[in-house]
Parts: sequence; structure tokens; C-alpha cells
Amino acid sequence: MNRLALIAALAALMLAGCGKEASPPPPPASIKAPEAAPPLAPEAAKDATGGPAPVAVTAIAALDDKKAQEIMNKAGCAACHAVDKKGVGPAYTDVAKKRKGEKGAAAMLVKKVRDGGVGAYGQIPMPPNPASKISDDELKAMIDWVLTK
Repeated sequence: MNRLALIAALAALMLAGCGKEASPPPPPASIKAPEAAPPLAPEAAKDATGGPAPVAVTAIAALDDKKAQEIMNKAGCAACHAVDKKGVGPAYTDVAKKRKGEKGAAAMLVKKVRDGGVGAYGQIPMPPNPASKISDDELKAMIDWVLTK
């Protein structure tokens, strides 16, 4: 083997080992893996008619102001809305005041944001906001947050 080929082979071996992290050592035998939660009792998974019970999923916890602002910016809401100032659209505080105590307000607002609309706060239309801009979970969390303002 010539000298250049030997150097290239050594360099390739050295580079092949670069960037690999050592795998962590196995846990001691005295440490047990956490046990799985017990399965639901069959009656807990049935509704009153004996059919499967609906499953409630809450993927996003209640939003704080910072997380709400991040979602508003990502979804484009901030282009027309602010918390306490009217812009192209109403301030969130105005929406919360108008809908305070209204039964079904959150569901109605989710539909309004998804479908778009005009007339509730003036004649400038709000375009529909598809799930590609804001997920259902994020939208529901945002509406719940708005209604607390």
C-alpha cells in the first residue's frame, strides 16, 4: 500500500468514529422499569347505553399570555387583532365583554374563526382560518384564553 493510500485509510477510520456518542450504560439490575397504569375497568369505558363512551382529549393546557401571543402571531391573528386595542378586527377584551356569560360562546367563536364572517363587529370581513394555520386544539385554547380577557 502506498503512503498516500495509508494516510487516506487512517483518516477515513478516524472520521468514521467522530460524532458518535457513546451509548449510556445499562441501568443497574436493582432499578425496575415503571409499571404501566392499570387498564380501565370495562364499565368505565361504556356509556349509559352500553356503547363506547366518548373520549375527551385536551391536548393544550390553558394558555398564558406569552403562549397565546405566539399562537396569534403564527396563525396571523395578530395582523388584525390585539388584546386591548381595536385594529382591523375587535380587541379581544371587547370580544370577551360581548360574550361574557353567553352559553355556547366558545363553540360559536371557534366556528366563526374557522368559517370567517362579517357583521358582528363591523363590516370588515374576517377571512376563514383553516386548520393549516391554527390547529383545532390551538384554536380552542385561544378562544378560551380570549374569553378570559
